[in-house]
Amino acid sequence: MSMNKKISWRRVVSIILIVWAAINIAIHYSNNNPQSALWFCNTIIILMAIGLWLNNKAILSSAAISYLLFGIVWALDIVSWLITGSFFLNIIIYFASSTPLLKIVTSYHLLLLAISLWFIIKEKKIHRHAWIISSFHLLAISIITMYATNANVNCVHEICNLGKLSFIYSLRPSFVPLVIFNWVAFTVAGFIPVQIVLNLVKSRRVQYKERSLTHKTAP
Repeated sequence: MSMNKKISWRRVVSIILIVWAAINIAIHYSNNNPQSALWFCNTIIILMAIGLWLNNKAILSSAAISYLLFGIVWALDIVSWLITGSFFLNIIIYFASSTPLLKIVTSYHLLLLAISLWFIIKEKKIHRHAWIISSFHLLAISIITMYATNANVNCVHEICNLGKLSFIYSLRPSFVPLVIFNWVAFTVAGFIPVQIVLNLVKSRRVQYKERSLTHKTAP
C-alpha cells in the first residue's frame, strides 16, 4: 500500500510538471517565440516528469545531475535579485523585464531544483549511466535546435551571454564548433564531476553510518 501511495505521489508531481511545461510552451508560442521551449533546461522538465511517472532511477538521476548546476546558478541569481535588486551572476537578467505571468512560469527552475535535491538526498547512489543519458540528451537537443531553428537557443549559433561565467568561452579553440564545445564542456565539467562528487559523498555517508552502527553494537 505504501509503495502504491509513493508511486501515485510521484505521478501527481509528474502531471504537474507536464502541465507546467505545456503552459510554458503556450506562453512562448503566444509571444511568437516557440523555439524557446527547446532550451535544455526546459526539456529537463519533460525528462523529470517521465522519470517520476515511470519511477525510473536512471532517468531521474540524469535529470537531477543535468539540472543541479543550472538550478543552483538560477537560485543564486534570483535570491540575489530579490534581496539586493541585482543579479549575483548576471545570467538571468531577462527575469527582471519579464511579465508577471512569465516570472511565475519560469519559477519552475526552483521546483526542478527542489525535486533534484530531494532525489539526490533520497537515493543511495546516482545511477551509473546518468551522465551518459545527460550527455546524449544535451547533444540531441542541441542538434535539433541547430537545424530546426535560426534562434540562438542553447547557444548553438552564437556565444551566449553567461554573465560572470562568460569566461568559459575563452577556453574554446576557434576551430571547435560551438555545439561541440558546449556539449563537451557540460559533459566533462558538469555532468561527470557532479555525478562523481555526489556518489563519493553518498559513499562516505554510508561508510560513516556503518561505522556508527558498529560502534553502537560493539560490546
